[in-house]
Amino acid sequence: MDSSGALLLGAMGMQLIGSVGSIYTQIVAQKMETDYKRHMLQINKEMAEFAIEDVMKRSEKTIKQTREKTRLLIGSQRAAMAAQGIDIGTGSAVDVQADTAALAAGDILTIRNNAYREAFGLRMQAYGYGAQSSMLGIQSQFAQQATIATGGMQFAAGALRDYAMYYGMRRGR
Repeated sequence: MDSSGALLLGAMGMQLIGSVGSIYTQIVAQKMETDYKRHMLQINKEMAEFAIEDVMKRSEKTIKQTREKTRLLIGSQRAAMAAQGIDIGTGSAVDVQADTAALAAGDILTIRNNAYREAFGLRMQAYGYGAQSSMLGIQSQFAQQATIATGGMQFAAGALRDYAMYYGMRRGR
């Protein structure tokens, strides 16, 4: 092998080292970006799960307050009716108390329903964040494989070009 052949092999070796380094750097950068995005999605998922707990706790607190207000209201109704000489255990007095309790039960049902709906929406958000994270991992793997394939093809094309130029120069001597 003459000096120009050795020079070509040396250049190809340097090109290979550069290509491998470039591919490695791109893959590391892709992985770091994917890890960051997946971490942020995990945080978002956890925040949605915390929000679910908060919605349920707030609704239970509101339900408890509604029950207490209803109990106090019925007590006030009974006292007012008794002060007017109405028998609180019969007739319309019982109906008024029952209506008040029924309205409160409806309010409680609405509070609970709204909480379940809000929690369901948050669960879907949390699920979506988890699904995005999984998909991001798959996309990252494909991107890394594409980077390796593209880098390999670029190296091979460059090496083939260099060899063709070298071979053309050798024939033209």
